[in-house]
Order: sequence, then C-alpha cells, then structure tokens
Amino acid sequence: MDEHLQQLLQALSKTEQRSRDERQIIGKILKLIPNLPGICRNYDPKINYEDAFNRAIEGVWLGIRKFVQVSITRILNANAEINRRSFVAWFNRILKNKIFDLYRQHKKQPLSLDIQIAEESDTHLNFLTYDINITSIEQLITEEEIIQNKEKEKRIKSFLEQDEELLKCKLKNNPQCNCQALIKLRMLKQPPEIWQEIGKYFQIASWKTIESHWRRKCLPLLNQISLLFYEA
Repeated sequence: MDEHLQQLLQALSKTEQRSRDERQIIGKILKLIPNLPGICRNYDPKINYEDAFNRAIEGVWLGIRKFVQVSITRILNANAEINRRSFVAWFNRILKNKIFDLYRQHKKQPLSLDIQIAEESDTHLNFLTYDINITSIEQLITEEEIIQNKEKEKRIKSFLEQDEELLKCKLKNNPQCNCQALIKLRMLKQPPEIWQEIGKYFQIASWKTIESHWRRKCLPLLNQISLLFYEA
C-alpha cells in the first residue's frame, strides 16, 4: 500500500492540472486513505466521526496539489514508508481540525485531555496537546497573515456565491440541486448541513445521489477554483 500511494503521488506531480487524469489519480488516493496505517480514529460519541472524516477527505481533495508541490523532493526521492507517514501526518492534521470544528459547532468538549486515537501503535495520545504542538510549530502565522487569510476567505466566499460554472453543474432531474447550492449548505453554512437533511431539502429520496454528485462533479470544480487562490 505504501508503494501504491507513492506511485500515485509521483504520478500526480507529473499530471496536468485540471485534467481528467488528475481527477482519476486524486480519486484513487482518496480511496486509499481509510486503509492507510496511522489514520486517527475518534471514539467520542458526542461527535460524528464519519462526518469529520468526510470533511477531511474534502480538504485533501482541495489541498493535495499544494501538498505535492511543497513535498515534491521527498515524494520523488524518499522511500515509500516515509512518504506514507508524511501524507498520513498531513491528513491527520486536517482530520483533527475537522473534529475540533465539530466540538465547537455542537458546543461540546472532548471526553478528556486523553481521548483515544487509534494510530499505528493503537495507543492513547494527548489529543489537545498534540494538536496545539502541531499548531505552534507548523501552523503559526503572524497577525498580518491572519488578516490576509481573512481577506482571502472573503474573496473565495464571494467567488463561490457568484460563479456560474458552479450554478450550471446540477443534477439532471433537479436543477435546484447544483454545486453552488451544495457549497452554501455544506461549506458556507455553520454548522454544515448533513447529507440526509440536504436530501430532504431538495426532496430527493436517496441522499447518496447528492453526495455522489458532490464528489464526482463539485469537488473537481472546487479543486480548480482553489488553484486560483493559491497565489492570490
């Protein structure tokens, strides 16, 4: 599995952006993630781990190009295990942020400072301390950068709410269920709407039809849009 992941990351680094090959490679990487050794698990019944995991997968789709760009030397030269550990560490940071988002949205607190997280060793980690350390070492930014990020967030939100391509990307039998509407419900609304409720909102019997449309059509569009703002 380590070798397969490395091959996909290397292939992605050589693939043209916004191409069909790129979408196929990223899709294969996403399918590998649930079975990679070291992926964090959260057993706290107060939050929906599956929801957090799905949000983290979406985060990978949107950010994997940047991850590959930053890690290109290691991806091309390091052994497969090192690349897998690096990728898993990156994914776990995204996942832990999504888990904490759920705690904040539901105004809940973690079970304790020692939440069980299943890693490769299946041991107990200090969840809060670990995340704070990651933040202080790898994600520390200045006040100026925070302001810049907030401004960028406003521009992205405005773009998403007005982009015609997102509006045109819709279900055949339900034009109201388009990518722009799904983004508002799934990403811009706080807390995000769950798929079952989105199905009811659009009066679609199977919410999985909507989720499939989101993954096959909307996420690739979002991936393209995200590239516009990397250097913005």
